[in-house]
Order: sequence, then C-alpha cells, then structure tokens
Amino acid sequence: MNNLGINITNTELAEYFNYTEGNIRHMKKKNPKEYKALLESYIQYKANSNLSKDPVVIMFMNLKGGVGKSALSRILNDSLSNSEAVIINLDFTRDVKKYTSSDVINYAELQAEDKDLTPTSFINEIKEAGIRFIILDTPGELSNAEVLDALKNVDIFVLPFGSDQEEIDETLKTIELIFLSEIVDENDEPIYPYQKPLNLFFILNNYRDDDELTDTIPTFANSIASLLAPNVDVENFSCSVNMIKDSGTTEERKTFEDRIVSSMTNIISKEDVDEDYEYREINISFSHLKYTKMIKTMNKTKKSLKNLSAENFIAYRIAKKRVKSLLKDFKNFIKS
Repeated sequence: MNNLGINITNTELAEYFNYTEGNIRHMKKKNPKEYKALLESYIQYKANSNLSKDPVVIMFMNLKGGVGKSALSRILNDSLSNSEAVIINLDFTRDVKKYTSSDVINYAELQAEDKDLTPTSFINEIKEAGIRFIILDTPGELSNAEVLDALKNVDIFVLPFGSDQEEIDETLKTIELIFLSEIVDENDEPIYPYQKPLNLFFILNNYRDDDELTDTIPTFANSIASLLAPNVDVENFSCSVNMIKDSGTTEERKTFEDRIVSSMTNIISKEDVDEDYEYREINISFSHLKYTKMIKTMNKTKKSLKNLSAENFIAYRIAKKRVKSLLKDFKNFIKS
C-alpha cells in the first residue's frame, strides 16, 4: 500500500515507465516527491484507461467567442495525455500551439499541404493510429466548412458559457443552429444526424460566487429542455447536474440538483415529439469552473497550470482543486 492509499506494485510502475524495479525502489527511498509524482501519473493513466475502449471525438464549441473553449480543451487534453489524447485546432484564426504545452495539430497547416484532406478522413486516420481521445477546438462561428464536416464525427459536445445574458443567448443559439435542423448539408440532411445519440456537456465557466452558480444553472437548464423537448422522448432523455458550492450541505446540494433534473424532465414530458426530427437519445450534464486568478494567468501567459505551479503554489492548488472537480464530472459523463 503506497502513501496515496492505493495498492500499486513496483512491477506495475517499472513496466509502465520502462524502469527497473530497482530504479523504482531507489526513487521511493531517496526521492519520495519524484516517486509520488510518478505514482500520481500512473494512477491517472489507470483511471483514464477505464473511460472508453473506443476512440472518443470531443468538440468544444459555442458561437460566442471568449467563453473558454481553447483553455478548457487544453485542460482536458493535459488530463488525458497518458491515454493518447490530441487536440485538433479547427480555428484557422489562431495558432493553438502558442497556448499549450500539449501536442496540438493545426488542421490549416495540413490542409495547405493536402487540398483533398477533410476533417472526417483525418479523424479516421487518427483513430486508426490508436489515439483514444480526439479533442476538436473550434472558432466562434460556423462559416468554417471544416467545422461542419467534423460535426458528423463527434461523440461528445462540450459547450462552455458564462452567466451574462449574451453568452447564454449565444449558447442557446448554438444548440438551435447545429442540432435542431437549421443547418443542413448538400443533401439537405441535418449536419448532426438524428440517428446518433446527442451528448451535451455544459460548463458554466468563470463564475464568481455561489449565487451566480445557483441563479444561472436552473434557468439555463430549463431553456435547454424547452429547446430540445420536441426532439426527444422523455424515456430517451438523461441529465446529471453538479452543483458543488463553497457553502451548503451535501443534502441541500442533492435536493437542488434533483429539482433541476425534475424540472427539465417535466418540460420534456409535456411536449409532443416530432418523429421526423427525433433523436434516438439525448444525454446532458451540467458542470462548472469557478473563476481563479491562476487560470486567468494561464490564458494571459500561454502557460499550462502545471508550469505556473512554481510561481504561486497556493493559487495553483486552488485552481487544480476546482479543475479536478470539473474533470471528474466530464470523465463520469464519458463513462455513462
């Protein structure tokens, strides 16, 4: 049993990191901090390895720019890096390599070399190469044909948004345009097929206090339910909500979460479904990431959270704790 309370043998660590068991024993005795970091990295790998055996395509999207798509995609990518994750930058106006220490593929550079390349063909190539998590970072508009082509391959859509009305309205507009038949392909078919499950992971990003969290999520959730009600039978709808706050008991939070889910379910159950535009299933989750100076600094300096830890360790610990809760929500969503 190690100091993290998990039974992992030296043999496991040696095989994974290509060390000898003697190396591991020596590190544990002479450099416990390095050993603990090694152990934590392996534990993260073990946790991620149980997420999905099949490749998962994840798209960060919102018509509103500045909601945190790129920063959040980098945070997710870094947390999945031991599980063969990669970001594909579909925003031709920004070089995401400047914003992360993780591996990023700039699609525009590849397309400049191969005019016949499409996102669909490239995503399939990456799947065949054994990459398990393919993260797509997108611009704040839909005139990009590459984004529209990539949409058909997505398994999970992540939609960050803020609490101000403009960001909420733009997020609702994104749902309407992309998933409710307003955008069609050259064959007059919906860009995102109704035959596929629709998995939406919403993140209230950069909020300041508990009141902002508890005021925004319930109203926004009901608006989402009203939009989707004509497109899904209540039996094929699932929703989860995480309302972790700085105050309040676990029981109070659970009651509040259940109230949100019940309200959404009630809205959907009362609406007749249009069979021509009915999704096989819709799964929704609501999570959040509270404002921290560290994440703001991460965006400003183009550094990762880990790289900033030496500059302000206390701020790093606060940011890491909040990010950890968000990542737990997302990984649970993948598993479900």
